[in-house]
Amino acid sequence: MRFFILFVSLFLFPFYLIAQSSSSQADVTAAEQEIRYISDELYIFLHAGPGRDFRIVGSINAGTTVSLLQVERKAGYAQVQDERERVGWVESRFVSRTPSIRTTLDDATDRLKSQQEDIKAMQQRMNIAISDFALSEQQKIALNRKLTHILEQNAELERRIIKKERSDQMQWFTRGTVLGLISVTIGYLLGLFGRKKAQSNSIS
Repeated sequence: MRFFILFVSLFLFPFYLIAQSSSSQADVTAAEQEIRYISDELYIFLHAGPGRDFRIVGSINAGTTVSLLQVERKAGYAQVQDERERVGWVESRFVSRTPSIRTTLDDATDRLKSQQEDIKAMQQRMNIAISDFALSEQQKIALNRKLTHILEQNAELERRIIKKERSDQMQWFTRGTVLGLISVTIGYLLGLFGRKKAQSNSIS
């Protein structure tokens, strides 16, 4: 009788293990291939099975992004696949839904670096704009000086023209006066000569 019970137990035991394994896997079907993050420990060991008794197949650094394959809740272990496509088991308490502080810090550092590069580029553009503005101001000053010089030349030409016109007017006035005096003198002489001739004719 005891032999029969022992035989039945040994025969049914493998089926029992399979049923237990199927039950555990059924609990985590929805969690397959979900993205998780290793929490902020320095590193954790990657085991071949869900427990510390299984051999260590490697280690995973804190902040590493992993794919969650399944969870063994009773053992407190999760099966994950890392970025190097290694598959193993780690303690569930080290698997987080949110990025680790290190990952967040790296992202913040990258954003800060990107912003610093943007600021540097903006400063360069601003320096170019300031340089262009200064060049424009210099050109404006040069043009103003040139315009002032041209205006001064125009004013000098106008003064010369006015002076020349006055000089011409004076010359014409002088010439007119001289001609007038000559005409008067000639008229006077002709009148005088005519009177003398008339007197001489009357005496004769």
